[in-house]
Amino acid sequence: MTTSPLSDIVTPKTGKPLLAPSTIFEWRSLKTRITLTMLAIFVIGIWSLVFITSYTLKNDLEKELGEQQLSTVSIIAAEISTGLTDRMSVLEQVANLITPAMMGDTASM
Repeated sequence: MTTSPLSDIVTPKTGKPLLAPSTIFEWRSLKTRITLTMLAIFVIGIWSLVFITSYTLKNDLEKELGEQQLSTVSIIAAEISTGLTDRMSVLEQVANLITPAMMGDTASM
């Protein structure tokens, strides 16, 4: 196993190698605890922001889709109504052309 030249350097207080895991993160130091606390607060804040944004986006999307579906159904219903009105008026015109004499003659109908 090869060691780096920096691993031979030791700290004056503890005598441990400079790059030893215990010297990189001193878990009891105030600096490490504040850094990790701030990191946790930042991650929780970002996660909360993403959650709220996705919830709002979902609600807005449902509202827009509902309005779009209502608009589509209204247009189709108006077309059906217009078609039925046209057919009813044509039927009324044909019915007005039928005389009582024609009603008795089934062959002419």
